[in-house]
Amino acid sequence: MATFFKKHKRKMVGTGILIGGCYACYRYSKYKLEQHADQKLQEMVEMSRKTSNFSANQESCLQTVVSFLPNLQTIIARTFDSQQLRANLDENPRKKKEIWDELMITCVCRCVASVYSVVLLYMLVRVQVNILAGEMYKRRSRSSHASSADSLVTSPVEAGEVESITDEMAHSREERVHDQQLRKSYLSEMKHFLTDGLKTLFDIIEKTVRQHLNTVSLKDKMTLSNVESLMRSIKNEVDMILDDQSSLSSAEDNRPGSYTQPSGKFTHILMRQTTKTQPPATSKAALEIESGSDLSIDNKSGDSANEAPNCSRKTSRKQSSMVQSYLFLRQMSLSKYLFPKSMQSQRNRRKLNLSTLLNHTREILNLTDFSATVIELTENSLSYLIRTLAEHSVVDQVQKDGNENSANFFDDNSNVNMPMAKWIPVLDAQLYTLCQYDHHINCLLMSIHLNKTVKLFSENVYEAFVSD
Repeated sequence: MATFFKKHKRKMVGTGILIGGCYACYRYSKYKLEQHADQKLQEMVEMSRKTSNFSANQESCLQTVVSFLPNLQTIIARTFDSQQLRANLDENPRKKKEIWDELMITCVCRCVASVYSVVLLYMLVRVQVNILAGEMYKRRSRSSHASSADSLVTSPVEAGEVESITDEMAHSREERVHDQQLRKSYLSEMKHFLTDGLKTLFDIIEKTVRQHLNTVSLKDKMTLSNVESLMRSIKNEVDMILDDQSSLSSAEDNRPGSYTQPSGKFTHILMRQTTKTQPPATSKAALEIESGSDLSIDNKSGDSANEAPNCSRKTSRKQSSMVQSYLFLRQMSLSKYLFPKSMQSQRNRRKLNLSTLLNHTREILNLTDFSATVIELTENSLSYLIRTLAEHSVVDQVQKDGNENSANFFDDNSNVNMPMAKWIPVLDAQLYTLCQYDHHINCLLMSIHLNKTVKLFSENVYEAFVSD
């Protein structure tokens, strides 16, 4: 037996090494596969959380827009007051033609203003909700990762740690209160759009409508295609004016002593413009000092002849500042590894700032994708307006002419041919259709909400701030 082991010693050792190596490879590959499966599962869970959070925030965005629609409808109705003009028809019969002309301009302005206002209101709320949702989700994810890491690093709770846990709970309550106040303050910034922004937009729309209706008479026969071409020419002119104003504001902001990003077409309507002055020369020094370096080592001023007597003194100051910087960095690194919980909680206590959210919003509104999305939505909304005009006008025409040719009228809308005076009540009623309070009835709002371009734009904004 002993001779057998001596004779096959090398073979047995090699076989043992081979079997051991195979088992080690098996265990390592199994560990890697389990790690990969856990990572994939975590990614799927994270993706599902992101998707559910995104969907919930889009629904809250729709509800927020619906809550603003009554105010929007009231603002448009007061700015372009057709009821007062109707009342003036009975009071001033001598100026009846002038009042009818003004009523025609007012009704067209109400339609165009409703299209732009609903689209801009929805896009502004959607941008704000996605930015806020992305920032809040990112903060919650960091807090959950920090708490899980602390539970793995720290030991079981001792008597001295009860106070720190109580502080963390109190801090979490303070953060929730701060987040609620920040959300209210952030969404309340929409008051600029509902006041000064809409006033600027309505002035442009009224000026453009007056120019296009200057040659239109109340007795002119207008088909549905004529009304559509009139609406589209007004919309194109408004877009050109907005584009010129954004270019002019960008040129004015880029004057010496200030710097701004190129302004978007609708940014000055949706948000108040703030000009950023150039940072002072000491800001770079402050940043470098904050990062741990000392600019006094490199800042040499004065004449070389005056520096020579103080050379030894400056060298000693250099050495002392370098030693202090080195000790400070060592202390921070040691604190990072000795007290990870306190450092992590300090990082988590960085609160969001309203100015930061507003800057993010302004950056999104300045994007060309945002302007292109708004233009696409206004085109679609104008098409929806033409369809509603066709439905109302066909019904009025059928009621007037009888039911004998009703099928032909509903099949071919081009048969509708009425004087411009007959189009005025149809145009006047569109405000209450486009700004309907209930989103289940407001087909325009639902078509905007379900638009694929809007959904893709919202996903990009949300993902940008979640993964930032």
